[in-house]
Amino acid sequence: MLFFKTRKLLLCVSLFLILLTTFCFAKAKLDWEIDIESVFKKSEGSVSNEYTPIIIGSKIILASEQGLIKSIDIKTKKISYIARVPISIHKAIAYPPNNVIFYGQHKRTNKSYYCAVNISKKKFNGFLEQKGPLWKFDDWAFFEKDDTFYVFDPKKGKNVYAQKANTGMQFPIRTQDDRNVFFNDDYQLVELGLPKTGTGLLMASYDRGKIVKMQKSLILFEEVADLALDIIPDTLNKSTLYYHKKNGTIGRTNIKKGSLVWEKNYFKKDMQLIGPHVYKNQLFYIVSYRKGRDDLANLGKVIALNRKTGLATWLSPDLYFKNFAPVQFRKYIISGDLDNNILLLDMKTGAVKQTIQIEGIPSIPVVNSKSLYILTTHKLYKFDSTNKLPILF
Repeated sequence: MLFFKTRKLLLCVSLFLILLTTFCFAKAKLDWEIDIESVFKKSEGSVSNEYTPIIIGSKIILASEQGLIKSIDIKTKKISYIARVPISIHKAIAYPPNNVIFYGQHKRTNKSYYCAVNISKKKFNGFLEQKGPLWKFDDWAFFEKDDTFYVFDPKKGKNVYAQKANTGMQFPIRTQDDRNVFFNDDYQLVELGLPKTGTGLLMASYDRGKIVKMQKSLILFEEVADLALDIIPDTLNKSTLYYHKKNGTIGRTNIKKGSLVWEKNYFKKDMQLIGPHVYKNQLFYIVSYRKGRDDLANLGKVIALNRKTGLATWLSPDLYFKNFAPVQFRKYIISGDLDNNILLLDMKTGAVKQTIQIEGIPSIPVVNSKSLYILTTHKLYKFDSTNKLPILF
């Protein structure tokens, strides 16, 4: 009797595990799609192939090359006019909960501008003429010009603070421990220090419609590490730095101890590298082919590495490379194929778990909670995760 009860129990457990395995591999199910022509008329311009959608609250923000900014309600698909700015919009930076900075060239003068817009109030906050990059750190935007470090406030649409400092900032470093770190011209990692009492309160108290210049510096610059001249930093987690070199090397080093953990050669000169995306014990990179071959233009591969050893765990076949970065959706890395399909690659094996047919060339996918948004030259798609377990009992 005990034998039959045990056998029945094992059968039930086996059945449950099969169902659990089947349904826990969350895939993407199309929720809705919208034609871009229904968002922007021909006279309002098309969406730049460099533009990546911005999500503010329950709305997804699209912008055209004629400077039109509109929102789409995620639930109802209602399209709303937000504002119009005098630039051809190519990129955007989100400053939740309400503000977005749009970047592009002025339609008449062709000069580069950053325009701040309040999405909820449908209000143009202000603009900044700036040819160089604008970096996001916390709730602020920063840039350097003429040996001065400026702070741009997206809420007010203007510079609110300036500090003499020739930091030579090249680009910010992605961090896993929420620090504001950038790489400078002296091959240093520098951490940007904001006052603990709250930079916003200090800046607001001194803002009288003019750029604030104080004798006491509000922003501190702390050197984190000196790097070798051939190292290009990618991402930092405490003292662990992942980097690459122009000669095709990818490596990991401990900047506190100054010790090399591993270094491997995975690409060659003239190849483009994007990443890594760090997840648990894996690193995910996208590597392009070398320049000069038209038949391999915009093609590349996804490489998954073991974070501790640097050894490759899998390598994808040739995939569409343009406008892409290693983006994670649930347990998958998103990529594209030569037929403009979106692929969901298993993070452990690289196997294609789902192929999604889309129309048009995609931009970088956007993941928000359990939803996936893909903007193409023709449509905007919203996919939801299908990982709900059935009611068994």
